Amino acid sequence: MLPWWKIRRELHRLGEQIFGIGELITGPLRRAQYDHRRSREVVVHDGRQPEATKVALLLLFQPSALARSVLVTCRHLRRRGYAVLAVANGGLQAGAVHEILPEVWRLAERPNFGYDFGGYREGIFLLKNWQIRPDHLLILNDSIWFPLSEAEDVLAQLEARESEISGMLLHIDTKYEGSSHRKSAGLAESYFLHVPGAIAASEGFSTYWHRLKITDLKGKTIQIGERGFSQAMQREGFSVTGISWRAEFLRRLARQSDEFLAKTLLYAAYTEPRLEQRGSDLCAAQLRDSAWRRDVLEHIRNTVRRRRFNGSFIWATELLFGLSFLKKLKQPLFSRMRQAYLAAVDNGDLPLPDPAILDEIRALQQEYRG
Repeated sequence: MLPWWKIRRELHRLGEQIFGIGELITGPLRRAQYDHRRSREVVVHDGRQPEATKVALLLLFQPSALARSVLVTCRHLRRRGYAVLAVANGGLQAGAVHEILPEVWRLAERPNFGYDFGGYREGIFLLKNWQIRPDHLLILNDSIWFPLSEAEDVLAQLEARESEISGMLLHIDTKYEGSSHRKSAGLAESYFLHVPGAIAASEGFSTYWHRLKITDLKGKTIQIGERGFSQAMQREGFSVTGISWRAEFLRRLARQSDEFLAKTLLYAAYTEPRLEQRGSDLCAAQLRDSAWRRDVLEHIRNTVRRRRFNGSFIWATELLFGLSFLKKLKQPLFSRMRQAYLAAVDNGDLPLPDPAILDEIRALQQEYRG
């Protein structure tokens, strides 16, 4: 019998397909109407933080009370030299506007149309209208908790890539892994992207956003947004890279000690019982010889071929790359990943995040169990 989460996923896909039929007819008209009304319906508030040479475009979807973690993110970005332009899809409650304005440079409230890429597009249009040309443009959204540590250095790593668009994670087709074509085959996950100022000011970057046909079809948004952005930038001749990717995770892991491998298994997360049992058996093994090490590395390779390496092995991902973020998705793998993360934090094997972030992670885990 299929688990309920798979049934729910398939029902959601069916609903999206039915909605998509109507969207093919009404989509062009809705986009035209939205663009015609943008100047009247997008409300911009001045925040209390100054303009800066670095801008963080932070996309929010906060229909209820403002999550405390959003303020943590804003303050951290400010400390790292960023002026935060928050773009709120669907707007914010009056109390939330009052809370966030002290922490940002500007806040734009817009209709909830086009998912994250609709909001990203809005923020980029606003920056162009204001004639703001940042040295560094950071594009991120509130689908993640960031940072997990104030000492993170991932922003510095991204900023150092002065000629590349880069993100936290890079997806690479398995047929390209280990090849010289890696940079032209990658897809940077769009919840956290860094764009150097020269690329952000380029005609190719601007053209992509002006041609983007925003839609309320989630699958289409992923296709023309997350996938389409990386592909469009590569066609313009820009490299799209990441701090981490699957092959690099496996390469770095293979250089670690047996103790590191054992702890990688201790804080693993699985959705397949067969893989979970194999991981538990290897973790509990008393004899850790060369054969054990070979078996562990093979098991991890088999796991990350099927599931995300950062979802399956969050402790090792943080130690190897220091990405300092967690996804908020409620899918089973991500829930189990967060449980593994909390166990590592409780055991002192990962640093404590800000209390507001830690409370929200625990609350989401309780909600998922319920």
